[in-house]
Amino acid sequence: MSTTHLLYLHGFRSSPRSAKAQQLAAWMAIHRPGVRWWCPQLPPSPREAMTLIGAGTTDWPADTSAVVGSSLGGFYATALAETPARRHWRVAVINLAIDPARGLPIIATGNERLDWREMAARYAGEPMLRVDGSDHTLSDFAAHLPRLLEHLSLAPA
Repeated sequence: MSTTHLLYLHGFRSSPRSAKAQQLAAWMAIHRPGVRWWCPQLPPSPREAMTLIGAGTTDWPADTSAVVGSSLGGFYATALAETPARRHWRVAVINLAIDPARGLPIIATGNERLDWREMAARYAGEPMLRVDGSDHTLSDFAAHLPRLLEHLSLAPA
């Protein structure tokens, strides 16, 4: 089934205006304008962020929705996808924060903030793209966008 709803969750001290969010939003507007796209400004409070995310996606279809999360947004994406109503969502996490209380991470081995080995261990057995040498921001995100879109069932037709 093709993805009909896409949620992007940005990281700590980031926003819907981040480079990754803007690149993905622009691609969606051009190539998949019929897909419902949402990239909310997340509040600093984890409880408030999860409440906002849950309320904003409550009517999204379980089998055709997807979420992309970067850094702290990856932590939220993982938590969201583990809820019973959203277990079938496609999920992509970028340099996710495994333990945000300890330190705020596709996996970049040059990540200056988080240890890529910890991320790889958390998702052992799952499809994974390890990006050797990139940074926490994943500055070369555009180069990896086709693989991300394929994973999310959004690749160009």
